[in-house]
Amino acid sequence: WIASGHASVERIPFEMRSDTLFLELAKEALQTVPDGILILANAVDTAMICQQLTKLGSQVPRYATGWSYSDDLLQFGGKSVEGLTIIQSANLTDPSPAVQAFIRDYRERYRTEPNFPALHAYDATRMVLAALAQTADPAGLREELLKMDRFSGLQADLSVDAYGDLRNPSLHLTRISAGQFLPFD
Repeated sequence: WIASGHASVERIPFEMRSDTLFLELAKEALQTVPDGILILANAVDTAMICQQLTKLGSQVPRYATGWSYSDDLLQFGGKSVEGLTIIQSANLTDPSPAVQAFIRDYRERYRTEPNFPALHAYDATRMVLAALAQTADPAGLREELLKMDRFSGLQADLSVDAYGDLRNPSLHLTRISAGQFLPFD
C-alpha cells in the first residue's frame, strides 16, 4: 500500500498472510502524517486495514483499486470502509440500456449480482467470438484481435495492444456510502 505524505510517497509493503498484523501496518502508515492512503490489496485485507485505521481514529482519506471491489469489502469492512474511494474499471450503476440488460440477464441466469470481472469476461468473450467469426484458424485469433480497432464493449469501445492489454481503459470512481458502492460525485 502507499501512504502519501506532504512531499513524498511512502510505500509500506506487506505479504498477504493470515498472520499479517494490520494494526502495525496502520500505525506505520499514519506515522508519515499522510494526506491520503492508497491501499493496494484484496477486499478482505483492505477491509482489515480500514478497520485498524478507524480504530486508531484516523480521518485520513482512503483510496483503493478495483482489486478490492467486491461485496467482501462491504461485509468485512462495515462502517470502517464508509467513504472509501475506489478507482474501478467497470461501472455497474451505469443506467445505459446495454449495461442494465446485462445485469438483468446475469441475475436471471446466475441468481446473483454481477461484479466487474463478470462484465469484463462478457466483453472479452464477445471480442473473442467476433475474432473467431473472422478466422477458423486458432493461430490467426491473435491477429484478428489486434485488428479490432474499436470493438463496442458494454461501456466503452475496446481494443487491445500487442500484449493483450486494453488500450485506454475506461475508469470510474466509486465511493462507499451507506454500505453501498455508489458513483463518485
